[in-house]
Amino acid sequence: MSEPVIVLCGYETVKEALINHAEQFSARPYIPVLHLSTKGYGEMSIHGPRWRSLRRFTMTSLRNFGMGKKAMETRVLAESKYLIQAVSDTGGKPFNPTMLLSSSVGNIISSVLFAEHFDYQDEQLQELLSSIARHIRGFNSPINMICNIVPVLLKIPSIRKKAFKESMYLQTFVTKYVKHHKETFNPESPRDLIDYYLLKIKEVEHEMDPDICDTSLLMMIAGLLAAGTETTASTLKFSLVLLAHYTEVQAKVQQEIDEVTKSLRLPEIMDKPQLPYTNAVIHEIQRVFDLAPVAFFHATTEDVKIRGYTIPKGTTVIPFLSSVLRDPSQWDTPEEFNPGHFLDEDGQFRPRLAFLPFSAGKSWRCNDVKRRWEENLGCFQQK
Repeated sequence: MSEPVIVLCGYETVKEALINHAEQFSARPYIPVLHLSTKGYGEMSIHGPRWRSLRRFTMTSLRNFGMGKKAMETRVLAESKYLIQAVSDTGGKPFNPTMLLSSSVGNIISSVLFAEHFDYQDEQLQELLSSIARHIRGFNSPINMICNIVPVLLKIPSIRKKAFKESMYLQTFVTKYVKHHKETFNPESPRDLIDYYLLKIKEVEHEMDPDICDTSLLMMIAGLLAAGTETTASTLKFSLVLLAHYTEVQAKVQQEIDEVTKSLRLPEIMDKPQLPYTNAVIHEIQRVFDLAPVAFFHATTEDVKIRGYTIPKGTTVIPFLSSVLRDPSQWDTPEEFNPGHFLDEDGQFRPRLAFLPFSAGKSWRCNDVKRRWEENLGCFQQK
């Protein structure tokens, strides 16, 4: 079955669609492999009311563990000391920072999700990072792409098993931790995000088809691990490479930080207003890095007219974020690394509306699109 697809290019087009017409572009297309491998609870496959319910509970629980607060900054600063020590232990010899950066980021996230802190050489941490890498690779594997185009192939057990193989590694890892938490659970003293979910599961277990359940717990934890660890570690690694090439920028950032901290402590969030150049460099690194060239796919909830075109309801929409981050109408030197993009005439940090490194607007899955795919699949359900 063929499906129409629209690609949004340029800042004005993406803004008009995802911000000015946020509701009309708030659906998600039905992606067979993703929906079946996550049992409908994946971040790109969950639908409206359930998505809002899970998101609300997850955000509340994360805030309980300090997300966006001083407590989370404390976790990050504490982990940065382990990272600095690990770098120091190399004795100034050349080394690949990839695993150290991934380990530090993985530790911060696992402290919130699992209440665990690993030594950088710990086999469980290495297994976690390996599982995340496999999970990420699974999204873009050739077999997944083919099955999403020809979903009837998922009826064949051997193909279905191969398509789900990579994503299953991370789910298996998380399942072991959930099992351990259930065995050691104390409702009077929740240790981490898993425990908060277990509390909520107990609270709503009498409901018919509750949003908070073992499946949503598994997929939420796996999703947070995959989305947070790989992206952050990759951005940090790119930052090191870029600053190594732009030594004058590196020196200016170091000077600004030293002036604010007096070289006596690590920089903190409270220092942000006094670090305009450093802030500009961080934003420009993300713009140039262009971590997510295309945003998660959207779909239209109704027929919508935009820029002279009428897009039918249920159409898959791909926001091409690279075209926004390099739009010549928005950036003075779009193809060059230039921290000045985020500085005003007085050298103070200035936000830019065209800075969309991940996406914008609302999103949840369109049931009508899902229904059409299920009809094509013969209402196939994963067994």
